[in-house]
Amino acid sequence: MDYLKSAADYTKRSNFLSLSEKKSINQLVSQHLDQAKNVVLEYLQGQNFNLYVGGSLARGEPSIRYNDQLQGLKSDVDMVVVAKDKPAFDLAELEQILQKRFPQFHDTLCFLNSAAIPKLSFALARDCFEGMQHPLHESFTLTQPSLPPLNYKNILSIVVYQLAGVLFAASNPGGVKIGNLTFWHRNPDYQELKMLLEILRMAAVHFFDDLNPTYQNVFLHRRQQQMQQILPADMIEKQLHHREFWVENRNLHMTPLIAGVLTRTLCAITNTPTTFKMLENIGEEVYPGLDLLDVFAASAIMTYIAKAGQDNFSGKYWEVAAEKLSHLLGSAVKNYSREQLLRELDALRAPYAQKWWLTFSFSTLQNKAVAA
Repeated sequence: MDYLKSAADYTKRSNFLSLSEKKSINQLVSQHLDQAKNVVLEYLQGQNFNLYVGGSLARGEPSIRYNDQLQGLKSDVDMVVVAKDKPAFDLAELEQILQKRFPQFHDTLCFLNSAAIPKLSFALARDCFEGMQHPLHESFTLTQPSLPPLNYKNILSIVVYQLAGVLFAASNPGGVKIGNLTFWHRNPDYQELKMLLEILRMAAVHFFDDLNPTYQNVFLHRRQQQMQQILPADMIEKQLHHREFWVENRNLHMTPLIAGVLTRTLCAITNTPTTFKMLENIGEEVYPGLDLLDVFAASAIMTYIAKAGQDNFSGKYWEVAAEKLSHLLGSAVKNYSREQLLRELDALRAPYAQKWWLTFSFSTLQNKAVAA
């Protein structure tokens, strides 16, 4: 059974769009989703699956391309295929088909096991749960889980993903398919802006509202003391506006700003007075493990702050990141040059993303095991 998309408002949490712009975006997105859904149905015919919207469209806060007037959608069109078994047709190939048919949009597809849905509590799954309110296609009834509260670690994992995209923007410019996710290369300015706003989203979730992990939440709390200590309200509003009305070739040059915001946010969240103490806390308490997930996340954060070089201890941050990596790789990474250390991290990016997805999406769970 398919539902009318007119029931969904893909701009419901927009901070700046006018009513006429909201109407235009909703018409544009609804029409495209109807066409994209038909393509998915064509290639997955005969299979039982549900199709939902995810990402910023599910949350109702899209980014648009703008140059004196509305030019189109900037946000990805994230779609989630939910089924008992993974579709026989490769979703990565289906993504490419969608890209060729609709080059003005950026369609992505991922798969979630229906049996794992009740267990999911990470941020990307929460977006999907919002999208479940207005399914694009349904083959079976699936009870929508309660929207789980999120903590700063849930959003920090997204910050790490964005951070890796900034650190290694020159790698794999065509995008990389990893498991059930596509990691696309973005305009470096847009990637940095997304990272900045994810940091602010993490702060707003931690300090104010763990049930509203949205950019709107950031906007509504921008004048609160905790947010002002991280970034002045007018700057928060400016960056949110930049994202919502994206103009290409803006050349924002945001690295020093982002490094400062990341540092102040993590110091505030971990209740540590200095950058060095905060990074110690990140390595020993937030990501204490010596496995790939913890080591990559901690090392990427340390490396990004070290690379920005905003205080006299940046050399020490490099050393701590190298020591973390040496435990994982079993080699004397701490003796590597900074360029070598970055290459080691870059090589771990894909394995990290693969393991992260398999761990938090429960993609490898067998239905019998889940049912038990």
